[in-house]
Amino acid sequence: MSNKSIRAIPSLVQELYSIVDRLEELFPGRRFTPDGHLVGSIGEVLAAAGKLQKTGIRPISLYKLRRLMKSVQKSKQLRRSTS
Repeated sequence: MSNKSIRAIPSLVQELYSIVDRLEELFPGRRFTPDGHLVGSIGEVLAAAGKLQKTGIRPISLYKLRRLMKSVQKSKQLRRSTS
């Protein structure tokens, strides 16, 4: 897996969400969301590109998480659980 392939993922995901937005415009009231399998596969590819800790977890900095959160539209963000 090349760095070029990994660097292509953000723009491809953005295209995917643009398609979702367009479908929702064409079919008002109908939600089009990427399924868990697709999201999981993208996550697996990204995880395979990073370094594993001894626990099998891939680290991500709080800075990077905050930066990623700012790049996600409010309407696309998951709601926080209140329980």
